[in-house]
Amino acid sequence: MTFRKPTRRLEQTGLIDKNLLDQLSQDWKAYHQLEISKERQDIDTSLENTLTMLKCLADPMDISLILASEKLLLNQELSLYANSLEERNSVETALSQLEEAEQALLIVHIPEVYKNATRTYPAKHREKGLPLDGFREFIKSHSARLTNRLAGRLTVPEKEILRQRKINLGLVKSTYIALQQKTHPEAQA
Repeated sequence: MTFRKPTRRLEQTGLIDKNLLDQLSQDWKAYHQLEISKERQDIDTSLENTLTMLKCLADPMDISLILASEKLLLNQELSLYANSLEERNSVETALSQLEEAEQALLIVHIPEVYKNATRTYPAKHREKGLPLDGFREFIKSHSARLTNRLAGRLTVPEKEILRQRKINLGLVKSTYIALQQKTHPEAQA
């Protein structure tokens, strides 16, 4: 069995030209140089420090502190990485929902106010008798956003940070549901 070079066949059809192959080769060399550069190593070290900090936030389980870190990270994403209208809209929506979550967190600690605020929630906006309020909607929406970002082309440390953020949001959700249950003891456990 003989092996034919695909490039010869593609050259005959005009689908490949030497300049394109040279450019692709140069692009991959430049990418490799970037990956092994001192700057890349510095960025990876910094990302590892961020990951460590995010893991430490999960330990004392301070909801306000985790929300503050999400706000900081979202603002950073908005200023540094949101380079398209879709990305910008996504981050701005997340920041808006985060503000709603902060408001819900403030009133969940005041049982009478929270009960009155959530009394009008229809059954389809409840789960096990507890309202799916702005806080829980933020957690759900933002977790989905982070999951979608995980599918993108990111470095391993960047993906680890996104995963830790999702873990923190899951812990915050559980803690918040416990606060809701204190306010709504009649709800199903």
